[in-house]
Amino acid sequence: GYLHYYQKEYEAAVQRFGESIDVNKKYNLNLNASLPFLGLAMACTELEKKDVALANFHESLECLRLSGSNVEYTCFKYAFCQFLAKNGQLENALTLFASIKQDYEKTHYRPWITLRVCLDYAEKILLSAYGPELISEKINETEELSREEIYAMVEWA
Repeated sequence: GYLHYYQKEYEAAVQRFGESIDVNKKYNLNLNASLPFLGLAMACTELEKKDVALANFHESLECLRLSGSNVEYTCFKYAFCQFLAKNGQLENALTLFASIKQDYEKTHYRPWITLRVCLDYAEKILLSAYGPELISEKINETEELSREEIYAMVEWA
């Protein structure tokens, strides 16, 4: 699914992520269970199916709350930042983007390329809306957001 997403084959990605969700449910797999929901949310974001994307962000979030996985959490932040930017929630997107950049300065950890493109897409939208100077200022003044602060953004979206 992520390969289809990366290649901008969003309908095929939706199909693959749906299959992954079905397999996870059938075998009660919990390891990385948030990732197919996250991928489905990403593909639906690109297909401009906001309500379906948001529902899958919620599902992904529920899995994340159970697993507590830092890797899945980082992936979630990147994808949700793009969702916010693409859906016109630019202030929240900018705040999350700045927090992600702050976290990166500390850890130098980034998820794989198929998730990094989400942050790249969000950055392009933010740059056209705010310009590089304002974004740089926001990064410098923003503290890293807690998980609960980011999870609350999903509830507001």
